[in-house]
Amino acid sequence: MIASLAGTRGGRSLVFNGHIDVVSAEPVGEWTSDPFIASVRDGLLYGRGACDMKGGIASMVFAAEALASSGVALEGDLLVATNTDEESSGAGGTALVQHGLKADAGIVTEPTGFDVWIACRGSEYGVVRIPGRPGHAEVRQPPWRAGGAVNAIEKAIAVLDAISALREDWASRDGLSHPVLSRPSLLPTMARSGEWPVTYPASCELTIAVMYVPAQADAEGWGSLVRREVERQIVGAARDDDWLAEHPPVIEWWPNAVMPLEIPPDQPVVSELLHAAADVGRPGKLGGLDSWYDGATLTHLGGIPSVGFGPPGFDQDGVSIAHMIDEYVPVDGLVACAQALAVAAMRFCGVSLS
Repeated sequence: MIASLAGTRGGRSLVFNGHIDVVSAEPVGEWTSDPFIASVRDGLLYGRGACDMKGGIASMVFAAEALASSGVALEGDLLVATNTDEESSGAGGTALVQHGLKADAGIVTEPTGFDVWIACRGSEYGVVRIPGRPGHAEVRQPPWRAGGAVNAIEKAIAVLDAISALREDWASRDGLSHPVLSRPSLLPTMARSGEWPVTYPASCELTIAVMYVPAQADAEGWGSLVRREVERQIVGAARDDDWLAEHPPVIEWWPNAVMPLEIPPDQPVVSELLHAAADVGRPGKLGGLDSWYDGATLTHLGGIPSVGFGPPGFDQDGVSIAHMIDEYVPVDGLVACAQALAVAAMRFCGVSLS
């Protein structure tokens, strides 16, 4: 959905953006109250998506409504755009861009705790298929070159070691540190193998997650260079194993990759948000997201320099509230966020005094 408040004098245009999809609420039985019925207790609004990110959407909608109903004449257009599929593939943000969304800057109201996210990491996901050879587990097997069975799970150890070695390399390699992001990483997140308890597994599948920083992106902003480095690492490890050297692992990358984001901190929308947050009593700082959000899509594919800014998203110990059981957002944080967004919009778009 895209709604607009037309500007009066051709000033800079701004879009508020947020995703309306949420993750599963399971295990529902462990919630204090129904995760899909909003509940306010002790100043906290509970429900699945309260933090990530229906709270931010509520703030941006109220900010836009307040400006529209107050009679403030913005010089530039203010747009409010929502989308789905941020939690899965990023297709919703892409659809917004494909439908012609345009603005001079964007604010994605993720739960940043009033910080301004100017960067996020990109992600690649893939499956590594390691071949084995089935055979009876209770029968002594000859060497594989003589037709014996090969345990795919045991052969997967070489791949796991290669993944671990590359992760350690990235953790210390020059040029991969970032002022507001963690270093790149990769790890196995799923494993599947075995056909029968007394049969050597014929294959082993490892799902891997690769999180990379903007400096590792290719010329188009995507992760092709990272993919190639991971492939080289795994293929290199396979060459050191006699079976895998002749029966190499196959890597299949998923199509739902997402690109990293980096916005120069001197972008006008950045300073306007920092000043607006301070003015409403919720000062923030420059930050980033080690995961991913739609700001990357709006920036790279839509040509809309976009940052993250929204209500509180972390508890008093700094732990993210998103996706947790009894997810919540402070009600006073929603109000302050709406105020800051309205102030930032007036300053960025300009206000006509006549």
